[in-house]
Amino acid sequence: MKYFQLRQYRNLLPLSLLLLACIFTIVVTLTNSVLVNGEYYERVFSWSHCVGFATVASCIGFYFAWRFGFKYALIGTLLLGFFNVANFMPDATSFGLNFGDLRLAIQPFSLLLLIFCYFLNRPVANAFIRKYLLPAPTPARANQLRRESIDQFKETLARRSDDNLRQIVQERKLVGDAITAAQELLTERRVVSSKAS
Repeated sequence: MKYFQLRQYRNLLPLSLLLLACIFTIVVTLTNSVLVNGEYYERVFSWSHCVGFATVASCIGFYFAWRFGFKYALIGTLLLGFFNVANFMPDATSFGLNFGDLRLAIQPFSLLLLIFCYFLNRPVANAFIRKYLLPAPTPARANQLRRESIDQFKETLARRSDDNLRQIVQERKLVGDAITAAQELLTERRVVSSKAS
């Protein structure tokens, strides 16, 4: 199978892991008992298990019915698990922080799946984070970043010949900052050669 075909189905990997975890939870809950203080008790499904099963089932439905909404349903499912609202494992395992009466509990399984989803969708996730979560740079900071980028390109292109730099400017196949750096290098070289003669 080619890379682009695997890439098309990459978001099914976390869903498959969630589905396997739900099946494992159902089997363990229905077939095993819990030993507490020398007595065996039957396992039962909690409301968080039901939320977990329902959200995984809805993700499967979204995948087949509405692919665009599937990504958001999967992220929502993982976030519900992350914040301990949905549970996909037989036992509720969580760690967290206490702020007085408020407890922020996080499930490690859902945290690992969120990290896995992030790495599967890194370019899209980074673009989303830059666009919606990080503040936009001020105009002065944006100009400073652009100047740093141009200076970096100037260092990279400094050893190129004048003909090569003219070709970069004329063809315009590189990013804008690289073209600007090539133009500035050509201008600086013209000034230096005119002063020398």
